[in-house]
Amino acid sequence: MHRIYPLLTAMMYRDKGLMTYTLDYGTMVWLPVVAWLVEGNGQRLLVDTAAPVEAVRAARNLPTEHVATLEECLKTHGVAIGDIDTVILTHLHYDHVGFLPMFKRARVYVQKSELNAAYHPHPLQKNIYNTDLLEGINFEAISGEAEIVEGVSVFPVPGHSAGAQAVAIQTSKGKAVISGLCTLRDNFYPPSDVAARLKVVVPGQHMNAVECYDSLLRVKEVADIIIPQHDLGMATSGPIPEGSDDQ
Repeated sequence: MHRIYPLLTAMMYRDKGLMTYTLDYGTMVWLPVVAWLVEGNGQRLLVDTAAPVEAVRAARNLPTEHVATLEECLKTHGVAIGDIDTVILTHLHYDHVGFLPMFKRARVYVQKSELNAAYHPHPLQKNIYNTDLLEGINFEAISGEAEIVEGVSVFPVPGHSAGAQAVAIQTSKGKAVISGLCTLRDNFYPPSDVAARLKVVVPGQHMNAVECYDSLLRVKEVADIIIPQHDLGMATSGPIPEGSDDQ
């Protein structure tokens, strides 16, 4: 069984409407920039790398606060950068790959369609990819579903980006799924007035809203524990599942 640890490196001050399409515009919130350390079966791997504040500000000149370097976050768990030889990237937006250049000796798993989109972005998404961060990386480009290591697998969740993938991780309390789409808890569990007409709320930033909707539904179907990637509660929690360090 595996445990998942959020590694919080920065905070972004953003309009909540960027996360909840057609809702919450004008409400400003702090969104975490997070990587996820996965431990189990004698292995350690990383899902996304998060990003330093400099990489976040370079993409969007909005308030951003430094929390910690990724190296500092890993150190709190007794892990060094060199201990990580497997990285899974949910997608290649700047806030998910900012520390990627530190892992040039690791094998890095990404969907082939996402890698292609990063190098040939639509003008609407050009500012959220930074190919300088991708140079010299040992990519393992995959297409569709795949098992990365025992108990850790990926499946496509298109819509937010061309080749986003969710990461399913077997834990002591069932399957935890790191969403693959930039989401909050509200995306999966809308308020009651919205839930009367929508089972999920797609991210405000997307390439295809219908695909996003279907991808969120699939995550909900697969997961016993949903991990939205920009949910502050998840990003500041202890190990996932809760209390798993005590078992």
